[in-house]
Amino acid sequence: MLRVEVEDSANTLRLKLQGRLVGEEAKNTRSLMTRYRAGIRVVVDLTEVTFADVVGEDLLAFFAGFGADFIAETSYSRYICERLDLHVAVGEPSDGNKSSPSSTEGVQRNRRARRPFVNN
Repeated sequence: MLRVEVEDSANTLRLKLQGRLVGEEAKNTRSLMTRYRAGIRVVVDLTEVTFADVVGEDLLAFFAGFGADFIAETSYSRYICERLDLHVAVGEPSDGNKSSPSSTEGVQRNRRARRPFVNN
């Protein structure tokens, strides 16, 4: 099951995805981009995504095509962002609570995340 919370403000479209990003639910989530207006920032919080199949990964790539920033505070969400080469927002709290320094610690670590070494 997928849950999507949408916060649409004057300059930011924020999507918080929770659960399994798969199949028809992922396809239906694509329709949320009808709220997109040129020039606004798109932020997609993947922290509570537990699994993404090929359709879900295609959806994330679709969001990335709009220049979306991704929030990834769990190992699985960071793995998805790294594997799909998605831009991770640094210093963006996932719960919207900007006053808590601990809410950004997980995001700050993404800047130092290592890329897998590929020996050619």
